[in-house]
Amino acid sequence: MAWGIFESSAPRNFSPLTQLENQLDHQFRFLLLYKNLGSEFPRQELINARERDRHVVLTLQTEYLDKSLNNRSLYALLEGEHDHLLAAFAQGLKDFGDPVLFRLNNEMNGDWCSYSAYWSSMDTEVYLASWRYVYEYFEKAGVNNVIWVWNPHDDSFPGFAWNHYLTYYPGDDYVDLIGLTGYNPGTYFPGEPWRPFHEIYPPLYDEYMRLFQHPFIITEFGSNSHGGDKTQWIHAMFYHMPRFENIRVAIWWNGIDWDAAGNPGRIYKLDEAPEYVAAFREGLSRYKTPPLPPIPGEAADDETDSETDEEGTTGGADSEDAEAADEEDETGDTESE
Repeated sequence: MAWGIFESSAPRNFSPLTQLENQLDHQFRFLLLYKNLGSEFPRQELINARERDRHVVLTLQTEYLDKSLNNRSLYALLEGEHDHLLAAFAQGLKDFGDPVLFRLNNEMNGDWCSYSAYWSSMDTEVYLASWRYVYEYFEKAGVNNVIWVWNPHDDSFPGFAWNHYLTYYPGDDYVDLIGLTGYNPGTYFPGEPWRPFHEIYPPLYDEYMRLFQHPFIITEFGSNSHGGDKTQWIHAMFYHMPRFENIRVAIWWNGIDWDAAGNPGRIYKLDEAPEYVAAFREGLSRYKTPPLPPIPGEAADDETDSETDEEGTTGGADSEDAEAADEEDETGDTESE
């Protein structure tokens, strides 16, 4: 299994990511990148990643960051209003040539996404039609270097039968990788519980293994630091991860979800505190990758890049210490809840 990360400035600017990787003594092979209806095709970002031997998970969310413009998100797509964007992305991907993991409209079973059926007549057929529309548009354009990643959230919101994640599945012919996403949101926001790792991923993995024949990728996940022991959560994650043999990549979402007043609510950053960095460095040491060669003529770039296309919202079992960490996870979680 390989590791990846969402770090908001990468692959536009590698300086913050390089600083983090130096702390961890690990280089992330996969980078998560978000684009939306207001975005241009990220040609230079893909080239930057390729020059550093990284792979991009390109997420296209067919909505605007300005939520007031998303009243008819999927209907507009199906009526051809965004064909110019699809044409730019199709041509850009084709010209780029190398394989790109392409994640379209993730977490569609969450009502925070305008492309959820919650906003289109509670009818998941609209989502299915939109997925196939984009897939066939790319196919007609001759794009053959896209790896299609289908990625629901582990919980459906709202939890009605019409919004069950399987009702959004477009079919095996339209999907290459199955994405898993489940977060520990912590207890900052009312109604959100502390979710231990062993309560999220082992049952989710087992369920998906019964349903799908594809390889898996954890496209984004993380743990908040509010409401429990984040260091222990990280240790438990690395303890459990080796059993998931069908998961090929795991991508940590190294960001923050803010509340309405602009305060940090869900802090998923692994470099928030030295003890989190130490726990990650220890876990990642089991997944060593060879050092990357320097880029000829590359100058150090210390420029801070504030731009981001973030979402609108959102063999380690061989030591007694790891087993003890897992036991603490299972006992401590009950007390936390």
